[in-house]
Amino acid sequence: KYIVTILLSYEYPLNERLRTLLRLEALFSRFAYLQAQLQPIEHHFALQTFFDIIEVCNRSDVRGEILKELERQRQTLLSMSENPNINQDRLRQTLLQFDEVYAPLHQQKGKLGQHAIDNEWLVNAKSRILIPGGTCDFDLPPYHAWLHHSSDRRRSDLSSFLQPFEHVQQALKLVLKLLRQTGAVMQEVAQDGLYERNLAGRAYHLVHVDLKEGNIIPEISANKYVLRIRFMTQPDIREKPQVVNFPLHFELKLCIRMPNPPIVKCPTCQKKVIWQPQSLFRPFCSERCKNIDLAAWASGDYTIPVVEMDDVSMPDEDDRALDQRWH
Repeated sequence: KYIVTILLSYEYPLNERLRTLLRLEALFSRFAYLQAQLQPIEHHFALQTFFDIIEVCNRSDVRGEILKELERQRQTLLSMSENPNINQDRLRQTLLQFDEVYAPLHQQKGKLGQHAIDNEWLVNAKSRILIPGGTCDFDLPPYHAWLHHSSDRRRSDLSSFLQPFEHVQQALKLVLKLLRQTGAVMQEVAQDGLYERNLAGRAYHLVHVDLKEGNIIPEISANKYVLRIRFMTQPDIREKPQVVNFPLHFELKLCIRMPNPPIVKCPTCQKKVIWQPQSLFRPFCSERCKNIDLAAWASGDYTIPVVEMDDVSMPDEDDRALDQRWH
């Protein structure tokens, strides 16, 4: 056996929601690196990255999107709790992680980044940092003074600026981690720099390419039916990239969105609800519907027809008694 060194990795999201989440992940990573440094110029770019994080979060309802994805993934995992082929200890640990990140994010009030809007120093810094060369000492003396505080003081301030995004960052990390684990690594070869794969209409959400050779650039395009990758090389950035002219070995991982949990009908009123196998009561949509023979229910005399997801809307929020998806 030998170890293959991966020189470069590329990820290609196949929908706009995932593009936003990956951009946010990259910004959080950049901020963490810059904030940990010592020099004023590094903390200047850390603050600029902080403003980028706010901008990405304000373009869409990032918190709402992450909450919906967390809930959907959790429901899918719950539906696996009676599968003998699943490691139940690991499943319980993962579900506990979901509970730990979901509750604080769901309970967080207000608009993300509102604290920056309420801070006059941050408002002034943002308005000038967007202007090329706009943070000179004569443009923004308070900012110039901050850059000459001790590195510990600046790092502490930067940490406090990002603190309201802590729950978003933790939830985002869990969502993307689980998504990336849904794909298996495949060893592939691109003949003369071109690779094509039939996707058969499956709902893939992320393409992950690992390259074992340096200076190779993948150009990825995909829809629900086909994936195409053209591998380019560009030894000199002053010249145009050229398609590689030799068989290129690479690793490919196609990450698919976790399947939705089963949708069933309440055995009493036939209302569509999410099936959770942890409790006999779960399939009933409200308190008024659970007055049936539970022994007969447990023995399987009550059949629950599964409903196609395309024809289903989520349960009404009013019927929460036994359809609570979070504790």
